[in-house]
Amino acid sequence: KRGSWTVATRPSLLLATDWPRDAFGLQVAIADTRYLSQPAQSRTDYTLGVGGAVDIGRDRLTLAASRIVAHQDRTGLDALASDRPVRMSIDDARASYDLGSGRWTAIPFLRGARFRYGDTTIQGAPAPQSYRDRDVAEAGVALRYELAPRREAVAHLRAARTSYPRPSAAAPAPDSTGLRMLLGVDYDDGMW
Repeated sequence: KRGSWTVATRPSLLLATDWPRDAFGLQVAIADTRYLSQPAQSRTDYTLGVGGAVDIGRDRLTLAASRIVAHQDRTGLDALASDRPVRMSIDDARASYDLGSGRWTAIPFLRGARFRYGDTTIQGAPAPQSYRDRDVAEAGVALRYELAPRREAVAHLRAARTSYPRPSAAAPAPDSTGLRMLLGVDYDDGMW
């Protein structure tokens, strides 16, 4: 309800190779926001990501990992009416392997992610947020068949498991297992 001047600092660094084969990239970004009249609303968010790919004949192994620390404002959709922004962190790792054979490409992949939330207060009362913590594991395969240059038939199958290590004592754990499938055509860089 009170206004405040803000001072925002947002440095970032992106390094990437432009080699004809293989690839490597690194990204570091920081977003520091200081509310001069409301110091409890101040926060520092950051992103750190690293990834690379190794070409093995016609195939390609890709590995990537990232860490994101951000804050959820009370003004966001589905946000808590907390007294200060809620800290959240996401650790993510993924791997895929592109197997090419003629017009066919198969891309099996794995992904693991860990979401963690910091505690906050609502109207001065403690409001632990650990019930929102979750771990996600995904595995799947994408199949592509080249119909013509820049035109491919696509099938994508993904299985995911989400588990909540510290569910709320007042409700059952919202753990879930899901399966998704996408069928379509990739036509001149547009998916149908």
